[in-house]
Amino acid sequence: MRVPIVIRSGLLLGGFSLITLTGCSSSSEDCSVPVREELDPSHLLHITDASIAVYKSDPPTSGAHLATSAPAGLVRAALLPAIQVTILERGDVLVQYRDPADLPALEGVVSNRVVVAPQPSLTARAVVTAWTYKLTCKAIDIEAITSFADAHAGKVQEH
Repeated sequence: MRVPIVIRSGLLLGGFSLITLTGCSSSSEDCSVPVREELDPSHLLHITDASIAVYKSDPPTSGAHLATSAPAGLVRAALLPAIQVTILERGDVLVQYRDPADLPALEGVVSNRVVVAPQPSLTARAVVTAWTYKLTCKAIDIEAITSFADAHAGKVQEH
C-alpha cells in the first residue's frame, strides 16, 4: 500500500536538520511517493471564466476554481486547470493519463469520488491529484493509484 510521505516538521539540532516523515512507500517504482503541495493562495476564489486562472503547479492541486459543477466519472476530453481544481475542491481525486491506450486499464478506478480524464500535455504517463496532493506515475500502477485515491477521496484540507 502506498501512503504519502509528508514532511511534518523540521527541527534544527546542533546544525543538523531532523525531519519527521510519516507514511511509507511501495516497492513499486512506477509511481513517485505522493507529494503534498503548498496550498495555492487563490484557493478561496470562485471564478466564472476557466481560462483566466493561473496555478502554482501543473497539474494543479489547489487554487481558484469554478463556481459551477465539474464533470464526474469517466471524462473523454482534456480538462482545463480550473475544471481540474473544481473537481479536487469538492473532495474528488482526478486521474489524468497521457496515452489513450491506457484508458482501458484506468476505467476500473472510476468511482463516485474518482474522475478519470485524458491529458495529452502531461510529461508523465499519469498524474493523480487530490486537494494539495499529487502522485506522478511513469507507468500505470493501479495499486498505487487506488491507494492514493483511497487515502484522499472525500478529503479537502485547509479549505
